[in-house]
Amino acid sequence: QYLNGHCATNYEQTCGFEQYVKSDIIENHHITLRLRDISGQSLGRRSLPLFLYNVDVVLLVYDVTNGESFASLADWQEYIVEEAQRSDRSKEMRVDLVGNKTDLTSKLQRMVSDNAHTTVAAKFGLHSKHIVSAFTGDGINAMFKSIICNKLGIVRASRVQEQVMRATIVEYKEDNNEPAIAKRRQSKNRCKQQ
Repeated sequence: QYLNGHCATNYEQTCGFEQYVKSDIIENHHITLRLRDISGQSLGRRSLPLFLYNVDVVLLVYDVTNGESFASLADWQEYIVEEAQRSDRSKEMRVDLVGNKTDLTSKLQRMVSDNAHTTVAAKFGLHSKHIVSAFTGDGINAMFKSIICNKLGIVRASRVQEQVMRATIVEYKEDNNEPAIAKRRQSKNRCKQQ
């Protein structure tokens, strides 16, 4: 999503390791990122040092509809901390907790609450506030920009602001299916555009 601005229609889950390069301009700073997408299932503990070599930020991503995905975070966090300490990078490496697949919560039950997410992040000293959907893009750009700005010490002049739009409520008459605009209610009733 962050690389292309959309999710590929023929997306296949990462098996092993994929690497990408992304250039972006954030707050008038030109940056180039090297992104490594690593599948947790196929990653062995022995190969972890290779993938973490010279890494500044690690995103521990789990599926909000899969409790096992969330439960496995403790092991991965432990491996990452051990490797960061072994390579003397524990103070430099930032680790963020990311809940993904929020687009599935209408079809599947959400297994990991925001409270559980925050609790685990605090317990392991992870940066946390990222609940996203890589499929729809919800929260992806804001997450990357926030992490990049924090890591590089870039002060954001303007934060992404939520747009508030006034919604018109349409009611259909049963006899001829023509819309009849309902009376506008007080300004309290608003819909957020996401």
